[in-house]
Amino acid sequence: LAACGKPEAQNVQAVNQREPEGGYANAMRTMPEGQRNATLYRAIADAGRDCQQVDKSQEIEAVQGNPAWTATCHDGTTWVVILNKNGIATVTNAAELQATQKGG
Repeated sequence: LAACGKPEAQNVQAVNQREPEGGYANAMRTMPEGQRNATLYRAIADAGRDCQQVDKSQEIEAVQGNPAWTATCHDGTTWVVILNKNGIATVTNAAELQATQKGG
């Protein structure tokens, strides 16, 4: 899984998508928690976000049709990691996500 930075409001479009091509979401769902946490950590670090270690993760409701997980870092910071159809991760936080969904 690759990662990119925060979504820009003008680049986010609603999509009707159940599962990314390549089964990336299913792979995340079936990973042992430690491996999933390490994978999410890598996406967060690659996006240049601050996190020393992911202590826990959980799948959440899809974001604009794309599978998503929360990743809670050792310092308590929580990131939202969203997978697109190519398995590329977008890393954001709740405030950025809310602003993007409102178009602001």
